[in-house]
Amino acid sequence: MPCAMRQLPWLLCTWAFLGGSSKFFEAEPLCHENFRSLEKCLSHDHGRLETSCRESNDRLRRCVWQNWTHLDSAGAYKKPLNAFNRLKPCRYGLMLYNPLDWYIGRSLEVYGEWGEKKIDLWRSFLQEGHVVIEVGAHVGTLTLPLAQLVGDRGRVVAFEPFYPSFAALVANTALNGLENVEVHRAVVAHEAGHMIMDRGLLAFQQHDFFNYGSMGFQGVEIRPMVERPAVHWDVYAVMKLDSLALSQVDFIKIDAEAMELDVLKGAGTLLRKFKPLLFLEYRNPRQTKSPLLKFLEKIKYDCVLLRLPIFNDRNFRGHLEDLWASKTSAGAAMVSFNLFCKSRRKTYQNLEAVSALFTSAVDTDVEGLKTTPKADPFEVLHKPKKPSAPPRASSSPHARVRQAMRFEELAATSQEGSADRREVEMSLDELMEASESTREKTGKTAFPAELTLDEL
Repeated sequence: MPCAMRQLPWLLCTWAFLGGSSKFFEAEPLCHENFRSLEKCLSHDHGRLETSCRESNDRLRRCVWQNWTHLDSAGAYKKPLNAFNRLKPCRYGLMLYNPLDWYIGRSLEVYGEWGEKKIDLWRSFLQEGHVVIEVGAHVGTLTLPLAQLVGDRGRVVAFEPFYPSFAALVANTALNGLENVEVHRAVVAHEAGHMIMDRGLLAFQQHDFFNYGSMGFQGVEIRPMVERPAVHWDVYAVMKLDSLALSQVDFIKIDAEAMELDVLKGAGTLLRKFKPLLFLEYRNPRQTKSPLLKFLEKIKYDCVLLRLPIFNDRNFRGHLEDLWASKTSAGAAMVSFNLFCKSRRKTYQNLEAVSALFTSAVDTDVEGLKTTPKADPFEVLHKPKKPSAPPRASSSPHARVRQAMRFEELAATSQEGSADRREVEMSLDELMEASESTREKTGKTAFPAELTLDEL
């Protein structure tokens, strides 16, 4: 009897279709050696793709053309000619993603996760029933765990403007039955209206190896009425967070490709009313006289700069190689720079576990910017260096299906650090080069040298 008639869950149906094969759970990353060869040649310089790395790129294209034959890693559904997404079980459920995406897609393909260090931090203070706004949700790699953290009584309001990413975001929320997630296809800014953009400027050709999460709308004119110059131009709705009819907001995560300030300016009423915790991508921490920092000070928010590694050595698939380690800087780790902020006008009941991030924060040589005294914020929190390992695969096929779909529970407890604040000024360069100094003196390193996404 066909699976659809038996009304089996999709994943069980796939397993049954394959006759109980374990291939769905154990498939190797797509064309992994060819990807690694190209990544090593590029050394994070995309400009080399069609020049000195052309031969490696051509080999990858041939491999992908030959081996990427099905939408799913199990080989159950044939891939249409122009399809650019792939389906695979990941840490927080089934994920649809583009494996040619240099960072997020590759991470989901190889590690089964993205941004786990951020999630580990959020897990320390987000609670059941919280309401979260996520600006820049991409395909949902952080949306899914946020939905788990706030639970059925909570809500995640996610925004993603770029059409291909939004389609995958909707698919991923539907595939995992997330009824507590609300998705919006819109640019979030300081005013409402519309933007128009040439599709070719944003698409970056989904069949090419590149970073699809980097589409930016900064500087594009916001218009009240839009007439498309041609059919290949797309219209993007622009809205303010203040337009949301919410009776509660506890946490806002913003990754808006340099539009973070615009997002906050469009949320003035919401910020004054709810005073939510903020988590902002901060790509250029060395910028002096930052308008974003000035705005946060104006609305009475205290912020601390966090440097979170991209690679997680306890990743879902147990892949131990750091794909993004620098080949030119003694194995330097790639990190994301983020501002974690709280209002001075509110007492938070759920910040005990991470209060040390604020109480121990030190000034830097950038005006208004404070950071943790140690490069790894989890060292400040005295968190274990290695959290619980991902669950082992069960010998039972049905148990393995449930296991692959189940949200992994990691320890969220941490001890509060010292409340004594160090009144010192530290240079960001000194902080980021501390491991090199330690290595020269002792032959060891407390943490790897760091490179930001922009530097790479």
